[in-house]
Amino acid sequence: MVDQRRRRLREEAKAQGQMVSALRLALAAWSVFVTTIPPDGLTVTEALVLARARWQIELLFKLWKSHGQIDLVRDVQPWRVL
Repeated sequence: MVDQRRRRLREEAKAQGQMVSALRLALAAWSVFVTTIPPDGLTVTEALVLARARWQIELLFKLWKSHGQIDLVRDVQPWRVL
């Protein structure tokens, strides 16, 4: 995962004709998760699994919003859209 992030940073910088700073490369190794779950209620591995699942859900909602045109549906009952 870290290598992927760093590779992407380098590719984006190269496309703009720039260099990636050492700080940005170092920060690419970090993932920060903020939660209300107590420390003994969730392991790091479980947090990573949940983050990946949440990201997939976010992508699904983005797809629905951009291609599903949910905001344009006005002629049906609201509960059907939900």
